[in-house]
Amino acid sequence: MSIIFPPSEQSDGHDGAAVFGELKERAMPTLMTRFLKNRAGSTAIEYALIGTLVSIAIVSGVALMAGSVGEKFDSAATSFQNATNGQ
Repeated sequence: MSIIFPPSEQSDGHDGAAVFGELKERAMPTLMTRFLKNRAGSTAIEYALIGTLVSIAIVSGVALMAGSVGEKFDSAATSFQNATNGQ
């Protein structure tokens, strides 16, 4: 007996869960076949993978160059300090 959908006065005595179970058993093979044939999401997944690879490449490149760029800025700052101090 369902609390959300109580049986009506004109109920024929069939259990709603049993009817739904039968429908689900018949519909599942159809849904699985349709899901396996559907290729609409494959393009989105490909773009997501390409975007991920590009992001990894960018982060790796920035991480590799961070040390040398920092050294260049330190060198430039030291040069400016030496120039302003008269050395």
